[in-house]
Amino acid sequence: MATPKLESNGKTWGITASYTDSRGAYRRKYKGGFTTQAKAKKWATNYAIEMAKTSLVDQNIKICTVIEKLLYEKEYIEKRAQSTMHFYEENFDIIEERFGACHPNKINVLQIQDFVNSFIDTPRKCKAIYQCLSILFNYMERLDLIDRNPITKVVCPDYEPKETKHYDLETFKLLVDKLLTVDDCIYTPVLIMGTLGLRPSETLALTDDDIQENYLSVSKASVTVKRKGKKQEAYIGKTKTEKSTRGFMLDNGFMEKLYSYRRRHNIVSPFLCVQKDGSQITYTVLKKHLKSITQKNNLPAITPYGLRHTFAQIQKALGTDVYTISRLMGHSNTTITSKTYFHNDKTLNQNAIQRITDLI
Repeated sequence: MATPKLESNGKTWGITASYTDSRGAYRRKYKGGFTTQAKAKKWATNYAIEMAKTSLVDQNIKICTVIEKLLYEKEYIEKRAQSTMHFYEENFDIIEERFGACHPNKINVLQIQDFVNSFIDTPRKCKAIYQCLSILFNYMERLDLIDRNPITKVVCPDYEPKETKHYDLETFKLLVDKLLTVDDCIYTPVLIMGTLGLRPSETLALTDDDIQENYLSVSKASVTVKRKGKKQEAYIGKTKTEKSTRGFMLDNGFMEKLYSYRRRHNIVSPFLCVQKDGSQITYTVLKKHLKSITQKNNLPAITPYGLRHTFAQIQKALGTDVYTISRLMGHSNTTITSKTYFHNDKTLNQNAIQRITDLI
């Protein structure tokens, strides 16, 4: 066994673990940051034993078995949110149908490229398939099941997402008024998303505990999970990113509107967004009611996420700087805000040109 060495910082120890893979090749793995030599030695010993086990893989294994191992291996499940597992299962099923009976080393670049190109008419699906193929072949490379990784030479066609439909200020106010008139349960979440720019998942997870003296804290999200062969489940988890945790100071008038639906129906519930029976509003209910109310009142079709886009557009029209909008929306950087949420607004463009021509 290698001897731990003191790292350049003079405080931590590093060590190189050595092992022999299933093909007899000698391999090494270095890791540092250990507080003691004993911990470094323990890691090296355990790593070498573990790699000796995992590298002894049946070289005649088929892709279908590899996919099953990949999807349900604890290490990989922990790296992915439960809410996205259905996405992986769905796309790996498509890959398994095409390559499941093949051996890892029998698949070449041309076959993979043709398979990816077969989805070129549906760009979003094409990118999803490419993403899952990358995960699969990188996984097989780690298990030493392939000599060369063909995915590195496969080209994924560019994918430009469609522009999400949104409302201007007047149309949004009209939607809110209609919801208030018919006393629809989604009045509260629609008001929150369009006025504060929260994601649907963040909005539906809000509870009374998130409001302290008119200060609204956003620190969690409501997620609906649909796993293969299992019933749909809902749970409260973390926000999308660390920067998604944020807060808003609200005035008394807005606070009254937030609680108005619950008070009108004497609903006792910890959640802000509830149905008449007191149950939490789900994304499915929100989407269904929103579609119904827009159709009945001849309003343009809009999705729950379109209301978040509406917030960004209204703030942009009001002259709010991009950094502030980005922080309010919980983005990790302003590039996401500009690229995804700032649409080509013809009215704003026309007004900008008009202002400069007037000055000239």
